[in-house]
Amino acid sequence: MYMKKQFLTLMATISVLLLTGCDTLPEPLRELEDRTSIEQAIVEIELDGGVEDAVEPIQLPNTTPLFERTNFVQYNSTYKLSAEVPHKWEIEYVPQNNSINIYDLAAEGDTLRDKSQILILSRIGNTFEIPKGLEVVTQEEKLISGHEAKEYVVKPLEGIASFDHEPSWRATEHRMITVRYSIEENSAFFTFAQSKGMTNEAFDQFIASVQFYNDSSSFVDAIDRAKERANKKPFGVYITPQNSPIENEKFTGYHTGTDFEIFEDEFTKNVPIYAICGGTVKHAGPIEGYGGVVVQECSLDGEPITVLYGHISPGGTARVGQYLAPGDPVAELAADHSVEAGSERKHLHLGIHKGTDIEFRGYAASEDQLDMFIDPCSIICKD
Repeated sequence: MYMKKQFLTLMATISVLLLTGCDTLPEPLRELEDRTSIEQAIVEIELDGGVEDAVEPIQLPNTTPLFERTNFVQYNSTYKLSAEVPHKWEIEYVPQNNSINIYDLAAEGDTLRDKSQILILSRIGNTFEIPKGLEVVTQEEKLISGHEAKEYVVKPLEGIASFDHEPSWRATEHRMITVRYSIEENSAFFTFAQSKGMTNEAFDQFIASVQFYNDSSSFVDAIDRAKERANKKPFGVYITPQNSPIENEKFTGYHTGTDFEIFEDEFTKNVPIYAICGGTVKHAGPIEGYGGVVVQECSLDGEPITVLYGHISPGGTARVGQYLAPGDPVAELAADHSVEAGSERKHLHLGIHKGTDIEFRGYAASEDQLDMFIDPCSIICKD
């Protein structure tokens, strides 16, 4: 009976670990790694008499995700990026040198800062530079998520025993990667330095998880369940009062954005709208034909764009000059046929225009003019 209970507990533990995405079994369970399946292991054990009612309830392991995506803009707007960080680790912004430390509290170190596993630094410039007080041992050119980058092994110059406001391991030989954010002049450069106590595999996993907010991979949906929603007016469709799927149509032209309709149960509910990209709010207020509008300036794979969120409540979260990261709240949809909705049905008009000029047009007079716009669902509509 004891063996049965232990075996069943073991099987349940392995099943939950596998279902929750655990790549490596704990040491006591590795002896089962050569089994072709959990089922095979069960078949190989004879249970004489089945499972008795007396079997004690199984205590399942903690299913908290091992990693969580962290938006570093929340610490300082300089850091326009996110990455997967172990959920038990902590993050500190150091204003004295505009740096970010990522701590493993279980790591060795005399001080909290010495427990830092990753140090992130940023600066603005045009060329790759080594931080003062360090010299290069080796260097290699790389691409990180399509960005120009250099990987270094560095060590402190002779006589340098420490660096102000940085962990003590910075004054030893260590590895670091510097990434250029954009191809524009005066680009941001981000340096990720690796503690000697962190394995190369773990550091490489962190680097691979980094998403820069000028990359299309960082873009998210503007509205929940975007892909499931009806799309009465997709991008580029030619609309007239005669062919429009909307009653009492007022407009004529080629649709410059995509309309996301509401579900039946959202007619009287608050429907939140989120920033699809990382960028600064350039306009927030009413515009004829839309009611409430927010326009955000972003970068898409190195090229500037403006994103228009139309038919939204003008009293929303976004303010001119505010930096919004992907997924940050912008506003809520305005009420059906209200002044705030431009007297239109309750829906979201999402438009993306190339360049930095704000373009409020919801319709283009000719198909050629659509070349200055981008179909939002070529980038998002992920859910």
